[in-house]
Amino acid sequence: MIDVLIINWNTKEKIEECLNALFEMIDEIPYKVLITVVDNGSIDGSVEYLDSLGGGINLIKNRSNLGYAKAVNIGLKSMQMNEFVLLLNSDALVNSVALEGMVSYLDQNSDVAGVTPSLKINREEYQFGGAGWGPSLFTVINSFLFMEKINSYFRGLFINQRYYSRCVNSVSVTWIAFACALIRRDALSEVGQLNEKFFVYAEDCDWCWRAVSEGWKFGYLPYLNVYHELAGSSENRGLTNHDWYVNLLKVFKQNVNPPKYIAILLVALLGWLIRFLIFIPLALFRIKYKPRRDFYFNMIKITIVGLT
Repeated sequence: MIDVLIINWNTKEKIEECLNALFEMIDEIPYKVLITVVDNGSIDGSVEYLDSLGGGINLIKNRSNLGYAKAVNIGLKSMQMNEFVLLLNSDALVNSVALEGMVSYLDQNSDVAGVTPSLKINREEYQFGGAGWGPSLFTVINSFLFMEKINSYFRGLFINQRYYSRCVNSVSVTWIAFACALIRRDALSEVGQLNEKFFVYAEDCDWCWRAVSEGWKFGYLPYLNVYHELAGSSENRGLTNHDWYVNLLKVFKQNVNPPKYIAILLVALLGWLIRFLIFIPLALFRIKYKPRRDFYFNMIKITIVGLT
């Protein structure tokens, strides 16, 4: 038996598609699936639609948007203690092949806390990130100083899903996106709740890195595919997302020692400075580059604040 947990906030059309895919999948798999939806105070008709499903799902209604991490914790507390929990975004469409593949992998690897499939925006385009490595100075250097752009052999904070798309084996990572992640209940019990200080973004990195510190491993399964509408449920991660980066700095601060944290921020500062200097002349000649220039300048200020 598998628990499925979905957090919804004003994504009525998307969660309809998500649940329809789940209902279709249930008929194709050999085990029972229990679906819980935590609604974070939606006002777009989501609650009325979810209510209409009756006993098909367990619906928890929050009066307001409590944030992703707190909503997940509320949902987990309400669930039975089944072996696996599938954390799923409301804009992700899971299929039986992907779910059975994830279950099989966890069954065969008892030291792995969770796995995620390849996340695709459409048949050709892969989501940026979805999994990755860290928290280490090596991964930060690779991400901020363009090493992973030169060669994907250099592992950075975010996995290059296209690079690994032809792999037939799993890839060992140290964090996975909770857009579609099958998590072992034993790991949840040992590591504890998601950190509710993170309203949205990077709470998955924080939880995974805490799990790694407890001896758990994570897997990225590039041979399995799930479609995910990036940003459909506010899942737009990476170094071009202001809020994600701010939370990432908090995650670093909580998971590494002070000297390493300072070193990481200095590398990040250098990376932002290089990008800013590149876009200064570009913005002089093409107005479309001004937002990018301003964004990098803002990231420099945020990083300096983190150093103080």
